[in-house]
Amino acid sequence: MPEGDKSSIVQICFKALPSGKTLVLYVAEQAVTPPRSPASLVPRTASRIAMDYSPPYNQHPRPRPLQLSIVSPAAISRIAGAINALPRFISAWDTCGNSFDGETATLVFQPRGGTPISVDVDPNCLDVRVGRFPFLSDVTNSVWKVVTAIAPPAGYVPFGGGPGAR
Repeated sequence: MPEGDKSSIVQICFKALPSGKTLVLYVAEQAVTPPRSPASLVPRTASRIAMDYSPPYNQHPRPRPLQLSIVSPAAISRIAGAINALPRFISAWDTCGNSFDGETATLVFQPRGGTPISVDVDPNCLDVRVGRFPFLSDVTNSVWKVVTAIAPPAGYVPFGGGPGAR
């Protein structure tokens, strides 16, 4: 079996029959995704992160997009650690569906003496993309939670309305 992240999905369906018996159907699937390229890891020692935040479309009045910089070495390391911990996205799963509301953030890591690395974070589609590398799966929204805890956009209200609800 090839090396990589292994994920299993099991779907179980039950249907009551007129005879009083129950029909059971199950489908099991195991997927192996290739490991991430080491070049897709973001530097924990970047000198700063420039963040462009686009608020949701459904807020009225809609807040303006924001730009801010994160310069704290501890904050940069924490965000990079959350991104670097993510596995590659399994393309058979569609986590976005119709939930897209326009809320996104682009983080540009400026390594010391290196080329900037752009990271797109989408809390609705539960994915993260580093540069042009394959998408990363963030089904728990761990990166979004870390970013908004460190640098919450002005007027930002977590999904669900309460602190830490996202």
